[in-house]
Amino acid sequence: MYAPTELINPYSTLTGAAPVMKSSEHLFFKLSDPQCVAFLKDWTGHDRLQSRWPTRRANLEGDAGLSDWDIA
Repeated sequence: MYAPTELINPYSTLTGAAPVMKSSEHLFFKLSDPQCVAFLKDWTGHDRLQSRWPTRRANLEGDAGLSDWDIA
């Protein structure tokens, strides 16, 4: 498999335009961290949120737990 920067004369099949190299910032959330899980369980367990968040809280308590998350 090629990296995008290794392609010779790359172009868009939709527009024919050449790609532009840009830098980007990514934010990573380690939702699987035990401290994060404990915080989220406590926060979603408050009375005012329990009626609105039952499935989200169940996701915290499931076997798989939460996956880490990144935002580009």
